[in-house]
Amino acid sequence: MFSVEYVAVVEAEMSAATGRVLSEMADLLDKRLELQGKLRSALIYQAF
Repeated sequence: MFSVEYVAVVEAEMSAATGRVLSEMADLLDKRLELQGKLRSALIYQAF
């Protein structure tokens, strides 16, 4: 479910900052998904 990079970060950050790290990772994932959607839309638009 989670990539190796996310698991490694969580393991490395098992401290009081874990909540902050997980929040930042969630933000990064949201931005990545948004960018993928925009890219997919742009590629589909070019196909027609």
